[in-house]
Amino acid sequence: MKNALAILLAAALLALPLAGCGDGGSSSAAPASENPATESTEAPASDSSAEAASEAPAAPEGSIAITHWEMMNGPATTYPDAAKGIVDRFNAENGQGIHVTLQMTPWDNFYQTFLTAVTSGAAPDTSTGASTQPTQYAAMDEILDLSPIVEQWNSEGSAIPSQLPNNWQAAMTYESTLTGIPWALDPRQITYRTDYFEAAGVTELPKTWEEFLAVCQKLKESNPDVVPFVFGGADQMSTQTIMYFLFQNGTGLTNENVEADFTNPKVVETLDFLGQLYGNQYISEGTASYKSADAEKMYCSGTAAMWFGGPPAVLNDYPEIAEVSGIMEPLAGPSGTAQNYIWMNAIMAYTQTEEPDACRAFIKYWIENMLVLWTEGQCSQVPSVSAYSEDAYFQEIWYQKEIAEKVIPTAVPTCYPAAALYPAFSQIEGENYPGQALQAVITGRTDYEAIATEAHDKIAKALEDFGSSF
Repeated sequence: MKNALAILLAAALLALPLAGCGDGGSSSAAPASENPATESTEAPASDSSAEAASEAPAAPEGSIAITHWEMMNGPATTYPDAAKGIVDRFNAENGQGIHVTLQMTPWDNFYQTFLTAVTSGAAPDTSTGASTQPTQYAAMDEILDLSPIVEQWNSEGSAIPSQLPNNWQAAMTYESTLTGIPWALDPRQITYRTDYFEAAGVTELPKTWEEFLAVCQKLKESNPDVVPFVFGGADQMSTQTIMYFLFQNGTGLTNENVEADFTNPKVVETLDFLGQLYGNQYISEGTASYKSADAEKMYCSGTAAMWFGGPPAVLNDYPEIAEVSGIMEPLAGPSGTAQNYIWMNAIMAYTQTEEPDACRAFIKYWIENMLVLWTEGQCSQVPSVSAYSEDAYFQEIWYQKEIAEKVIPTAVPTCYPAAALYPAFSQIEGENYPGQALQAVITGRTDYEAIATEAHDKIAKALEDFGSSF
């Protein structure tokens, strides 16, 4: 069973640029040209400082030694030192003779790195990683149950469990195993230009899809040279964009029972809404060829009024744009409620460890002391513990503050409406099945039921394949 799923994961995932698993921020980019889809959007090369940071001294003789693989979740100039500070303090303070060796791990080829390590018996003791990673390896019996940490917090009267995202335990539980604990949240939302809205006479932010379409029309009439709404339609952001609207219309990639349900009326209704965006030219005709970086560049260059993506950390490089930008509150579809969604990036431990209690002790300490990953490490994601966002550091970063206030309280997990993340999610999202439906709509197809059926069949096949593997 374990080997079968490992083979399936290797075949289905290793070549995929899965989303929701990176640093959660946007890389700096120059303003876009008039045709952003023609620009190069190559991924950045591995940073040599990340490799240097991975070299760590061995544990002292006689200590309880564990190794933590920390992903490069922030700038190479600041993040490794912040992570090392947590590890060094834990080593000095834990009083149990536990010594953690830190290894900074780049995101480049991370799926190959982890899968090779796990299947060859060389897994780390603990790690951070992709949002889907805990479930993937739990299905292979390779993830350590972290529920004792929650039990300890509860016995101590800690507020942390209640300050983590809504339904986080259900979302991260696989067959009674708590597969990980969220440490950072990577939300998706719309960033908008306040000055363009004012010029168009928009005095209130839209709360429904109908109002959103009306705002798009006003923006188009006010400034024909500016695209009302932009998103990446040629890469993983296409799936992430349609997820945003599906969830707001009360549906998702599967139903609540993790069954293929992509032909339901709420999905078709969502495709029709996206068709209105395309048909009314509220998005660019070439959106299907835009990658995420192209959409980002359009917003940063002033040629788009609204931009769907992650936390807009790139605007730190464009202060004049940041001054006239805001985070939009979630919308409600005609059959749903106002909500956004978040990728919950977790810290986890592996069953290959010889020191499970030490792993749990370190993970507990990490969550309780991780604020420095932002205040010193400049992590661009959002802390999972809501109380941390009240720190003065976040009040000075406008998008972090607005995301904490407007996005996180109504955010649902990416598995919505299912309660827990399921192994097939990685293939469904990674192969871009829902995104292919969006791409069909924004290239002019209007046979929405047929489009939904095509995606439904692919989703059903993925669920069947993974279901037969364990």
